[in-house]
Order: sequence, then C-alpha cells, then structure tokens
Amino acid sequence: PLPFWVCESCEEQRCVSSAAEIGLKDDADLHRPYIDAVTIPCAKCGGVMRRIPDVLDTWFDSGSMPFAQRGHPRHGSKEFEETFPADFIAEALDQTRGWFYSLLAISTLLFKQNAYRNVICLGLVVDPKGKKASKSRGNVLDPNYLFDTYGSDAVRWYFYTSTQVGENYRTGDAALKEVVQQLFIPLWNCYSFFVTYARLDEFDPSAPQVPVAERHVLDRWLLSRLAGLVDGVTTGLDRYDANEPARKIQRFVDDLSNWYVRRSRRRFWKSQSDRDKLAAYQTLYETLSTISQLMAPFAPFMSEAMFRNLSQGRSVHLSDFPDALTWHDPEVEASMARARQAVEAGLAARDAVRIKVRQPLASIALPGDPLPEDVAAIVREELNVKKTTFGAAEVQLDTEITEELKLEGLAREVVRLIQDRRKKTGLNVEDRIVTCFEADGLLQRAIEKHADYIKNETLSAAIEHGKGDGCEGEQLLLEGEQIWIGLRRS
Repeated sequence: PLPFWVCESCEEQRCVSSAAEIGLKDDADLHRPYIDAVTIPCAKCGGVMRRIPDVLDTWFDSGSMPFAQRGHPRHGSKEFEETFPADFIAEALDQTRGWFYSLLAISTLLFKQNAYRNVICLGLVVDPKGKKASKSRGNVLDPNYLFDTYGSDAVRWYFYTSTQVGENYRTGDAALKEVVQQLFIPLWNCYSFFVTYARLDEFDPSAPQVPVAERHVLDRWLLSRLAGLVDGVTTGLDRYDANEPARKIQRFVDDLSNWYVRRSRRRFWKSQSDRDKLAAYQTLYETLSTISQLMAPFAPFMSEAMFRNLSQGRSVHLSDFPDALTWHDPEVEASMARARQAVEAGLAARDAVRIKVRQPLASIALPGDPLPEDVAAIVREELNVKKTTFGAAEVQLDTEITEELKLEGLAREVVRLIQDRRKKTGLNVEDRIVTCFEADGLLQRAIEKHADYIKNETLSAAIEHGKGDGCEGEQLLLEGEQIWIGLRRS
C-alpha cells in the first residue's frame, strides 16, 4: 500500500515513513485491509487523514528486497552493506520486466547503482513439443511425480545440462529418464563397485599413499583427467556458467565408468593385496570423493550420500570445494586418447568380419606412431589380440583362428556362462565356488587347457568334470555344442 494519507477536510497530504509514525508497532501488518483502518489527525486543520486506496505494483516489494530484508536504513545496515550488490541473480526470461527491472530501478534511484553484478537469464519450461505447460492442454508435469520417479537431483541436473542458458527446457519423462541412465546410474555403479570391494579388503584411506608417478598408467590418466576437471568446473562456476561444468562432470563420469573402472576391475578382483591394488583403491577413492564435492552444488543429495560414506560421516556441504590438483599429465592423456581411438578402429574391424571380442586373435596392425608399452598393453587387452604393431596405412586384422586361439576363445565363453550362473543363483561377488561341468570335444579340451584362467576369473576353487553332488546347474548350448554347468559354494 502507498504510504500517503490525505485529510478529508482540507486535503492536506502527508507521506508516512514508518509504522511508529502512525502509532503502530514495528511488527504490525501494513497490508490491506488492515492498514486502511488506520487514521491520523491532520496537523493543519485537525481533521481526519485517511490513506489513499492506491497500491504499488507488487514488484515494488520484490525490488526493495536487498535493503528491506535487512531493515535498512533503520537497522541492519552492516548486513546490507556486506551483501549488496548481489553477485548474481537467476530467473527466467519473463523477469526482465519483473524482478530484474524492479531491482535495477529501485536500487538505481536509491543507491545510484545496480542491485546485482551478474544476470543468469533462463528460458521457460515447456513440454517435449515446445508448447507452454498448461492445465487445459494436460501437459503439466507434477513436480512431486518427477521427484518420486527420477529424484530431485536428476531434475536439477536436467536443467543444468539439457540446453544453453536462455533456451527453453523441453521437459518430459524421456528426458529425465535419460539423465538417470547416462549419469546417476553409471556413477552410483562406480561408487557401489568401490564400496563393495573396499569393504571386502578392509581398505584404509589413511594408509600411506602410493606415489602417483609409480602408479598404473590408468591411475595416472584418471588423476590427470580429475585435475583438469577440477580446473574446468572451478573456472566455469567462477564465471557463473553452470552448463559446461556440469557437462564436464558427466563426460568425466562416462570415462570413469566405461574406461577406468571397466579396465581396472581385475586389479580390484585379485585376491592378493599388493601395491598395485592399493594404488587402484587410492585412485578411485580420491576420484569419487572429489566428484562428490564437485557435484554438490548441482546434485546435493546423491553427492551427500556418497561423501558421507567415504568420509566417516562428514557432510559434503560442510567440506571445502576442491583446490587445484597437481596431477596434470598431458602425455598420458594424449597417449590414452590415441589408445581409445585405436580400440574403436580395431573393434570396427572385428565387427566388419563378424568376429566377437571374446575370440582372441593373433595380431592387429594399426595406423600411427607406436604407443608406450603400458598403454599398448591396454589396446591388446581391449581388442583381445596377442600382438599390436603400428605404422600401417590402415587397420589390418589377422583373422586366422588357430586351434589354440579357438580353445582360448571357448574358455572365455565358458567364463561368461559361469558368471551368468553366479548371478542367477544369487551368489555374492566374494563367494568362492566349485564349478561342475559336462562337455566333450573342443569344449572339454578348452576347459582343461585353460582351467587356471577360468578359476581366476570366476573365483572357482576347483573345476570338476561331471554333475557333482550339490551342484545346481543347467544344460546349455555353446558354439553349437552341448555343455552342462553347475555351481556350489566352496
């Protein structure tokens, strides 16, 4: 309500500056209809002065927020001066003539400066077809449904990453489901993988660190990528860009899940606790802890759940944002990038001749300069070849499958069948088993020749020929041959 009172008799006007001036307490409700009942005597003629019925645009209240919330200038001046002007303001496009304008106008009139230093002007939420959400159209999404179905973190992440600032958000179930599948499930799987094996091995984060320079090349690559991620996220947020930092985190999680963890699984699986295994644990622990801190402003709930468990109950929101890391290694990153390109080309060559990756091959020749041996070894494992050479004009895959290679390929297929059987019977990842089988011909020879490999890959204490006592199994077909596989706990 406008604070102007006018005398009914002589039309004298008066502007009131405080509640006390009209006999009210500071906490009195000054809104209509209560303020309309307040009258004051006219100092000029003694008549009755009443407030004019007009009210200001509601945005006047919003525009007065920076000083009004502190009570300035009557009190709260110190707090006002410490927080004015605001570092940034974020609202949708419709606020250019609402809150953005009223803040600017009132602050300029009173203080000769703007009320904010930076503006993040967002687009509007529309349906997947680009139409404005409307109850009459039936295209309004219930926020509670979205939170219950996908989680509030996923909803937040969608708005950070789906489109550039200023563009409209085409929001729907499919888009949010994609966010969950592409970021939150892979990240949680990495975290769950670490927690599962760290508990089994009683990993102690406070143990002396293996020097980074002495760690596996995959560790050095991941920590270098992590150092770059911290720099990138910090730089982006410092300039009020939330889009690219969030996208950088998502790309990093993809690398973490589909390259580092997948390529490092055997380092965590192996029974002996050696220096390499400790380095793997320390690398993944540092990575997950740092990601939790980087993600905290974007996805506060999942990052809190992860960080609390990784840090003995400390809140991620009470921890310091990560400082710059010193693990940059451009050479390792460049070599690993080339390795991944080589793997992509090699897999395409395999696919072209329809030879699955589980079938080992003798060699592959790849274009480009030779890779460091520790990186080339990763390429050989990914492509399942015995030898790699470099410098070829194009990818050349040796497709001759000798009997020795065939037997090794069958052994890998048997491992897959045993792992599937483990899942079906509900065995825990740490459970050791006895594997029973019935097969003949090439399958029997493959199992007998590669028994040690099969036992290591499947945690089998023994492999027995025949349907042993207590082995629950099933008859299967593998490469056109019959095989029966059964398991029992060791």
